[in-house]
Amino acid sequence: MKEVALKVQKRETGKKETKQVRSEGLIPGICYSKANEPIAIAAKPLEMRSVVFTPYTKKVMLEIEGGQNFDCVLKDVTFDPITDEIKHFDLQVLEENTPITVNVPFVLVGQAAGVRAGGVMQHVLRKCPITCLPKDLPSAVEVPVASLTIGKSIHVKDLQIENVKFGVPASAIICSVAASRASRSAGDAEANA
Repeated sequence: MKEVALKVQKRETGKKETKQVRSEGLIPGICYSKANEPIAIAAKPLEMRSVVFTPYTKKVMLEIEGGQNFDCVLKDVTFDPITDEIKHFDLQVLEENTPITVNVPFVLVGQAAGVRAGGVMQHVLRKCPITCLPKDLPSAVEVPVASLTIGKSIHVKDLQIENVKFGVPASAIICSVAASRASRSAGDAEANA
């Protein structure tokens, strides 16, 4: 799993205190753990970029001022609806023997035979919640598409990943290759000839 370091400071809770944190140019957040009480934290916007703006799920090596260190994952992030700035974030501590549910992206690997034949790749399901132990948590679920032909699709049930439970139905379509207009027109022309 890919990793990223994040240094944060502790903060006070409450609306007034949160507003103060934002006025100082920091982003308020919470670090949750099943073993401990939630810790109110604040991070610099520049430090948060590599945690939030990534196509992969990453392990966050959290360093809280005062010497507390945790391995976490990003559970939730709130954006300003007008400026798209990060307004708040939640981290979940990874606990060795406790399953965790995290949204993980599907990454298509290879070029589909159907695309080489003139079809169009349709990536339907881009992320999916998965539940597993932290040691089994992938940064992304790779989906091999090289053998995918026109009119065929890959479903969640087609993936064989050990120790991972998908949070969507097994029949959910991840991707498919559809005939393009040009390939359909060429096929119609041949049929009419």
